[in-house]
Amino acid sequence: MRMKKILCPTDFSEIAYNATAYAAKFAQATNSELILFHTESIFDLTPLEMVRGKEMTAQALQEQLDRQCMEISTAFKISCYADVQISSQPLTSVISKKAAEFDLIIMGTNGVNDYYDFFAGSTTYGVIKKSAIPVLLIPAGYEYSAITRMTFAADLMKGDYVPLRKIVDWANLLKSEVSILQVIRGHYNHETEAALKRTQDEISDFYSDDMTIEFDTIWSDEIASSIHSYILRNQSDVLALCTEHRSFLKAMFHKSVTKVITNIASYPVFVFH
Repeated sequence: MRMKKILCPTDFSEIAYNATAYAAKFAQATNSELILFHTESIFDLTPLEMVRGKEMTAQALQEQLDRQCMEISTAFKISCYADVQISSQPLTSVISKKAAEFDLIIMGTNGVNDYYDFFAGSTTYGVIKKSAIPVLLIPAGYEYSAITRMTFAADLMKGDYVPLRKIVDWANLLKSEVSILQVIRGHYNHETEAALKRTQDEISDFYSDDMTIEFDTIWSDEIASSIHSYILRNQSDVLALCTEHRSFLKAMFHKSVTKVITNIASYPVFVFH
């Protein structure tokens, strides 16, 4: 597995600029090409812009993004290009189609509400997650650091091990350790623990040639806060989640618990499919 192209959507906000800085350093570390992408709906143009035509508006935006790419290329010694599209199609559709050309999307996020919207599927994120492209969400103000330890929060009791292959491949690409965290609702149960231990042993044996995977289990009804505490306690660089585990994710990001996961935006979240 090799990463060649990274897409970084931008709306020229401070959050987007921060994600762009992260993406530039990430591209440098992985020897990847970085494309900054801005899309705008023709329906969002001012009357004057409508009269002048979308071509002139696109040209001004392209020049602005080109200058940013030139600065990035000079500073980080990477290939960085700009792409601007003004379309009558929904922005979600434009970004989704563009994402198909890339290996990874890196984008900024406002925090917990964006994470909820990502998994609830009501915003741009909802379209991006339908593609096969992983997304690395960067919280506001977060500065780049190498990903050396990933925590994959999953429900191994469901018996769906397909996502494990993907997370192992990504971890190998990034030269990162992997810890699989199982959060079980309710109180401790010996039979459940024994069954989970058998599953963990099977996974360890299967991936023994790839890497050594660590396992941890938390018994709690507070899924989100338990995962957050674990990541901080173990100094994980990234929380990894799989969109195929929708019931698990919905339980984690349900609106009723958003207050307890506000701090989840203090570190990157890697979402794969």
